[in-house]
Amino acid sequence: EEVCCRPEDLFFTSVGNIHGEIVREEFLGFYRQYYIRVADGNEIILRTERDVVRRTGEKVALGLKKSIENKASKQEKNLDESIQ
Repeated sequence: EEVCCRPEDLFFTSVGNIHGEIVREEFLGFYRQYYIRVADGNEIILRTERDVVRRTGEKVALGLKKSIENKASKQEKNLDESIQ
């Protein structure tokens, strides 16, 4: 199953259900961008404020902001209703 979201809709957490390892970090002025390799080998991009500092090689867990989860659930419900 594929999920699409913006890099700024993800965040680092200690209890997330997405796990991976930081393979690259870029400082881009007002924010930092992290590239996280997950179990299936794909890379996820996460964008944070510039003061959130993590290290390459660090094992991390990620979460998805609630507003995005709620929006996805509503869209899925609407799709199910339109199919029926």
